[in-house]
Amino acid sequence: MAQSTAEELASYLPQFKRSKAKGLWNLLWRRNRGYINRKFNSMFFDVLEILSLAILADVESLKFLYITWIIFYFSQSVLESLFYTARKIYIYEKQFPGKRTLSYVHLLIISIPLIFIVISFERYSDNNMAMSYLLFKAIVLTVQILFSYLNFEAQALTRIYYPPLLNWALLLGCFLLIVLVQNFFGPLLSFYLVLIILMLSKLIQDMVIYKKVKSLKASLVWQLKRDKITDQNSLTEFLTLISIEVFLPLSILSLPHQSLNMPNMATIFFVYMVVKLILRPIRSVTLDHWHLGIQDNKILIILTYVLALLVSAVLLFQNKLPLSGIFLGVIYFNLLFLWNTKLAEKNIIFFLNGTSLACAATGAPLALLALFHAVIFMFFFRIKFKIPKNLKARQKVKTFEHKFIVTFKEQPHWAKLARLYPDLLWSPISSKRCVIESVHEPIEIEKFILANSFEIKLIEKLDLKLAKKLNLS
Repeated sequence: MAQSTAEELASYLPQFKRSKAKGLWNLLWRRNRGYINRKFNSMFFDVLEILSLAILADVESLKFLYITWIIFYFSQSVLESLFYTARKIYIYEKQFPGKRTLSYVHLLIISIPLIFIVISFERYSDNNMAMSYLLFKAIVLTVQILFSYLNFEAQALTRIYYPPLLNWALLLGCFLLIVLVQNFFGPLLSFYLVLIILMLSKLIQDMVIYKKVKSLKASLVWQLKRDKITDQNSLTEFLTLISIEVFLPLSILSLPHQSLNMPNMATIFFVYMVVKLILRPIRSVTLDHWHLGIQDNKILIILTYVLALLVSAVLLFQNKLPLSGIFLGVIYFNLLFLWNTKLAEKNIIFFLNGTSLACAATGAPLALLALFHAVIFMFFFRIKFKIPKNLKARQKVKTFEHKFIVTFKEQPHWAKLARLYPDLLWSPISSKRCVIESVHEPIEIEKFILANSFEIKLIEKLDLKLAKKLNLS
């Protein structure tokens, strides 16, 4: 019984083991194939929503529908980023945000639809279709935020798999119902019925996840797992994230002389939503495979960065947008990239965010500011992947004093360990085994062993016999 309980408990825990997939590209496909399936489904849902409503709406309402959809899609991305932040806290610090912090953050997010309704009421009040669509998006986002709060803990700590076939069945069902509605009712009534059909489909998706979460939380396995995880006051983590997410709209709105109009703003939002989709693979791999090799990590970050910038440049320049908007987009992307790849600490990102917003509002040269951000990225990238001086390549051993062979249970991050323990010399001899030597006193080795006893599998005093066995002498 004890063994089966332990196995069941283990199945709920996020796995940090290196994937069995060979090569970086196989690993990326293995970790993101489910995400691609979900994104294609949600993309078809969005296309169905926009096209069906665009067919029914009058010409005057179309631009309002388009801008409303962009703004609320942008708001939903903030909600998705909350999960990433909580999961990052758990994986890197083995803690979880407290309930009070989560309540504050979700109340802050729920203010987004309310603010848009208040601001837009005067503009949309003469257009019934635009106002109806605004209320529809606000209700859907509010319901999603509510379910996010209820499901947040379970979804951030455990993978909860949604049946993919159910999503596609809902999509097909919505499509058939919308076609029937448009054939049997007039344009105005069809417009409202389509909104109801789409709202019910999204509610079904949320309810399915909620029932899975409720069943999980009622299990003894969940209670055992949750009791071992301490809560952390991580409000600053979430505030840093939200400050990055709102940087782009706030900086655009604060530009002097209002050089950007609403269509341009909507285009910029759309482009950088596409860029955020490109960031998803690296977010997945760096979280669940956080000890990915240095070389693979460098390749992944560089390629993601270059691809995202190229996509942004092509789409933005094709639309012939003002350069100020393009430069602001580059700054936003750099902040987002530093946050997602954990290249810089939150206080540094928060400082960069605040100063950049102040510069945009005061009319500072945005081209120089964007260039400065690119330099900042390269600086932190170099620091992140700079090989520490106390990390040495495999070499022959001449003396055996104060030297140990340490074998880890899982492949560690050698550069990270070397930075954490600068008084120890590190010389990896395999993926999980390393020769360590104290620079000053043997007590440094004892401190390291005590602090990392859980991750260490075996410790051996290096001698001539062992050195010959490992081909070190």
